Amino acid sequence: MDSQTYEVAGLRVEVRTNSGPFGEWLRTVLARYTRAQASATSDYSVFVGPTAGRSQRNYHLLYRGFSPVVRTTDLHTLARALLAELESLLFAGRRDAVYLRAARVCTNGVTALVPAPQVMELVGLGRQVERAGIRLPAELTTAIDLGGGELVTVRPLLEIEGAAPLGDLPVQSQADASERPAGSESIGVVCLAGAWEAPGPAPLSRGMALHGLAALVANLPAVGGTGLAALGRVVAGARCSTISGGSPRSVLATLSAALGSVSP
Repeated sequence: MDSQTYEVAGLRVEVRTNSGPFGEWLRTVLARYTRAQASATSDYSVFVGPTAGRSQRNYHLLYRGFSPVVRTTDLHTLARALLAELESLLFAGRRDAVYLRAARVCTNGVTALVPAPQVMELVGLGRQVERAGIRLPAELTTAIDLGGGELVTVRPLLEIEGAAPLGDLPVQSQADASERPAGSESIGVVCLAGAWEAPGPAPLSRGMALHGLAALVANLPAVGGTGLAALGRVVAGARCSTISGGSPRSVLATLSAALGSVSP
């Protein structure tokens, strides 16, 4: 097992992987952040599956602690998900956007904001999520424009050393472009965690939705009232509802119902 400690924004993070080549690739692109092995405030595990053949078992997995972050057959997506997790450590002091611990989830032309914990619950369901017509993102964080209250692409501050390849794995991948907002993008649905094992989605007032979103902001002290005003524009233009805060299957069922009730 390959293991390396990195320090980002003063926080030490340990990354373990079963792949020596992946570990070496990560040390190359994050060379300025590598540190001697030491106790870390958080840890990630990267499991690289077999790259030959097309078996259902050829999945790559990223875990934050014991919680799954992404399950994918694409190494580009796996690498991007890990870099996005490390990028999020730099959000706290940023003033250029509202940074949310919520993911952009899309289905049938509808874009929703869903809290990161609920998205992580869905990762282990694999094909059940695909059959529901929902595509999970690689990134569990999003950026909201301070002016218009729309989704915008996160402008990275993490300093990558070149584009060191891992086989055919560059740092940037055009294959993932559809999972990111192009320019700016309106949000159709805001979903927040509700009752445990709720039988279905429930309408949520815009005031409560704003309160819930504010709790997910990674840089609220930095953006203050301007950030809250941007979130107010988000909820004003979206359908707001609660979804289950319980088991993965109940989260999927209520999220599917919430998204299915909105026209693109």
